[in-house]
Amino acid sequence: MAPKSAAASKAGTEPKCKRRRITIAEKMKLLDILKEGIIFAAVARHFSVNESTVRYIKKDEANIRKTAAITFNMSAKRLVTARNKTIIRMEATLAVWIADCRRKNIALNTNILQTKARRLYETFAAKEPEDDSSDHEEEDEDNVEDPQSGTSSDSQPKINALFLLAKGGFRHASA
Repeated sequence: MAPKSAAASKAGTEPKCKRRRITIAEKMKLLDILKEGIIFAAVARHFSVNESTVRYIKKDEANIRKTAAITFNMSAKRLVTARNKTIIRMEATLAVWIADCRRKNIALNTNILQTKARRLYETFAAKEPEDDSSDHEEEDEDNVEDPQSGTSSDSQPKINALFLLAKGGFRHASA
C-alpha cells in the first residue's frame, strides 16, 4: 500500500505564483484603454492580468484617477485613499522642493525639512477652506525658498495641533 502523503508532498513542490501589483501609471493606461471601448478580456490579456482585476480597477476608477492627480510617485503600486488633502499636497510639494535643493547642491537637515514642512502645511491649511476643488495646483519652482535664509527666532511657525513632525517622518494626529 502506497503512503498517502506522497500526493500531498508532490503538490507542495510546485512554485507558487507571485502576486504582481500594477503601478498607478499602468492602472491609468489600463483605464484609458477601457475608455476607448476595448473589451475587458482584451485589456486583461494585454496587461497579463485576470479579467476580474480589470473590472475591479474600472470599478475603482474615480479613486485611482484622484490619487494619480495628487501623487508625485506614479510608480507607486498601492492605492491609498487620501484622508487629508492638505498633508498629501504638502508632501508632494515638499518632495519637489527637496529634489530642487538636491539639484542646486543645497545641504538639508531634519530641522530645515521640518520647518519647510510646517510652513507648507500652514500655507495649504490656510487655503483649504476657500479652495475646496479637487484639482491639483503645481508648485512654481521659481518660488522655492533658500533653506539657509530667514531663520530668525520671531518667525517661528505656530505648531498646529493636528500636524506633528517627528524625526522618523510626518505623523497626522487625530484629535
